[in-house]
Amino acid sequence: MATDFRFIGISPSVDLTERRSAMLNEQTEPFTVDDIRGYKVFTALLIQSGPSGNNTIQYDSLTIGVTYRIEDISGETGFDFTNVGAPNNNIGTYFIATGENPNSWENGRLSYNTGAPVATVLDNTIGNVWFTYNGVGSYLCYSSNEVNYLKTLVSISQTNTITNLTATNVDDNTSLAIINSTDFTGNAVNSRIYNTPIEIRVYN
Repeated sequence: MATDFRFIGISPSVDLTERRSAMLNEQTEPFTVDDIRGYKVFTALLIQSGPSGNNTIQYDSLTIGVTYRIEDISGETGFDFTNVGAPNNNIGTYFIATGENPNSWENGRLSYNTGAPVATVLDNTIGNVWFTYNGVGSYLCYSSNEVNYLKTLVSISQTNTITNLTATNVDDNTSLAIINSTDFTGNAVNSRIYNTPIEIRVYN
């Protein structure tokens, strides 16, 4: 079901044979899919490979699913990344790429960390969400929209038998989740997340 549809709730007392639309409109209330299910959700398949590695990209194709950060280049303006996942063009904005070719590079530059999880986003009604590398076997998920961490539920699937994967919410209102990957001796390890489902729910 598309999440951008709005529905009309009609009071049981309304006479549906009534043809006076003004009266009907007074007794209706619009609501969304999120209102029906009671929470906003981010669902994705994650891949993480290798250690931390900071890189930049300029005048080249983006990789869908990678988290990028808009960088400052001596006050340059005119670049536009809003068609490839960025919620705005502000310096310091993080976003998961949804396309390969920005509207305009115009001297813009993006940075990314090769150790951050890459996401195939399946559903997202939370808003702008992205991932960062936090350390060996540790990765963070953020949102630019403030959420109530006391109403946030995180789950991740165990997709292999040689790694312990955990994902929990974080006690602040911008970090959605922390993902930890360890071997069965308790050592933190990278490169053990492959097409791993994660779901984050923020309840109303």
